[in-house]
Amino acid sequence: MIGGLLPLVFLALVGYGVFRLVSGRRHPDTGESLEGDTRELVIRVFRLVLLAATVILVAEGIAALIAIAVPRSGELARDPLEIAQALSFTVVGVPALAGLAWWTRRRLAEDPDEEPSIVWAAYLGGMVTLALIMTLAYLYEVSDWLVGDTPLDHRALGRVVAWSAVLGVHWVLNRRRPLVDLNRRPEARTPVYLLAGSAIGLGFAAFSVWEFLRAVLRPVYDTVFDTDVMAAGSESTVVAAAHAVIGLAAWIWWWWLHGLRSTRDSRWYGYVLLAGVLSGLVATLSAGGVMLHSVLQWVFGDPSADVAAVHFDVLPGSIAVLVVGIAVWMHHRLELGERGERARTEVDRIYNYLVAFAGLVVSAVAVTLVVSAFVEAVTESGAVSSSIANPIVLAATFLILGLPLWWLFWRRAERYAAADPEELLSISRRVYVIITLGVSATVALISLVIMLTIFFEDMAGGDLGGETFRRLRVPLGLVLSTAVVAVYHGLVYRDDRDAAPSPPPPVPAIHGVQHLVVVSDLSTENAGALAHRLAGSTGSRTVHYRTGGDGPPPDDDTVESALAALAEVPGRQALVTVSDGAVSVQGLVD
Repeated sequence: MIGGLLPLVFLALVGYGVFRLVSGRRHPDTGESLEGDTRELVIRVFRLVLLAATVILVAEGIAALIAIAVPRSGELARDPLEIAQALSFTVVGVPALAGLAWWTRRRLAEDPDEEPSIVWAAYLGGMVTLALIMTLAYLYEVSDWLVGDTPLDHRALGRVVAWSAVLGVHWVLNRRRPLVDLNRRPEARTPVYLLAGSAIGLGFAAFSVWEFLRAVLRPVYDTVFDTDVMAAGSESTVVAAAHAVIGLAAWIWWWWLHGLRSTRDSRWYGYVLLAGVLSGLVATLSAGGVMLHSVLQWVFGDPSADVAAVHFDVLPGSIAVLVVGIAVWMHHRLELGERGERARTEVDRIYNYLVAFAGLVVSAVAVTLVVSAFVEAVTESGAVSSSIANPIVLAATFLILGLPLWWLFWRRAERYAAADPEELLSISRRVYVIITLGVSATVALISLVIMLTIFFEDMAGGDLGGETFRRLRVPLGLVLSTAVVAVYHGLVYRDDRDAAPSPPPPVPAIHGVQHLVVVSDLSTENAGALAHRLAGSTGSRTVHYRTGGDGPPPDDDTVESALAALAEVPGRQALVTVSDGAVSVQGLVD
């Protein structure tokens, strides 16, 4: 019972985080808070955090009541404390939930800023995400009872019912919430909750399909090797199939039927590239690396067991991961379309440089292992010994995986940089180069300090010899690998700085006026564009009011004249009036 309330511990921190996040959200043109004044924001956050806590309380209470009501055969009397907690949660929670729901519904009807609020969006998205996780997790437990030999967990059954209801209600509320921009105009974009649910569904589906494939491949493996090494407690194929059906159903609903058909904006591409393509690529390479290492260790190294069936016991699970990883990678990669069909975005760059960085780290580790193993072998016997076979095999595996990965994605980034110098100014490339340079240089310096410390310690103690160099093997490998990385990326940083185009000169700001009041007869679109231009040119906070007309926008010369007039305003506030294409400027008394 108490364990089911663990989300409440997390809830207070979430509420504070949401408050800190949204309290700083301001309109880009007017500078005003998008969530109203601080008092309204605090009340809104408090009410919705309290509503979320009450929903959790009621869901756990109803789940406990269902668990108590389900008939149990051959079991002792129910725990009185369990009954008392269930009744307390429900008796206290249901009236509180009804009152908070009424209060929230009233605010939604009376306050036009309530429904588009990010606090309301955070509540709906957070609750639907939590409900999805709880429902899927306990559905797995119930399926173990339905198709397996696991005894029925009555609490899990109650939680499936209660959290499914929470999921359904908040799904409907999320679908009804309007999507608007900062000016409260309808905007086509992908809701965050859809992508979060798609990621959760993908995770459950991928794990469940892996579980099913492993269960299917295990008997095949035992037959091929004529042995029976199945680990005790492994899930049966039927139970794994049930888990796969549940996971795939969740993923199909959230992604295939909804997320896939939503607006393909930066959020959508970010999910597809990072949660889909990148995760599939990592799973594929990890599984391939495990299988490659097993083969290389069997052929060239010191196997973990003399019997092939025991040594290659990782194959069924690794093959299952490989299949799932390839499927996830291919599906999301195909959804992206060909590169020529869309422009390169910052999300593409993040994916590109993340994979390149991962490949570089794996390659550096491989070089470190090679140097370390070589030094150890030479200091032990003067020649390469059999004791370093496994480290060399591991290094070869890392090098086979990491070096081509880094080279492929780094050369791709270099081709884009050569074709478009603006690529050199991208934040993703700068972060990649600076972090790689900084981390590698730091590791090289620290390793060099460790090397010198070991060397001088043994020299001062009169113990300088083969044991000293054996102790130096790891820091020496780190110095060599990271120094090469640091030098190369230092040259890249220098070349990027020299070849990058000069940024456009900043627009001179008018520092006298700090607050503008704009009154115009323009349409919403033209009024927003004018307010944005005035705010950007003056560096001031701008409040805009429309008279309700649809007059012609002022031309560039008129706007420039208005900016020149604003520069002459002696005070910190000014009134800008726009009517029939004409603009007048008047200073206001502070």
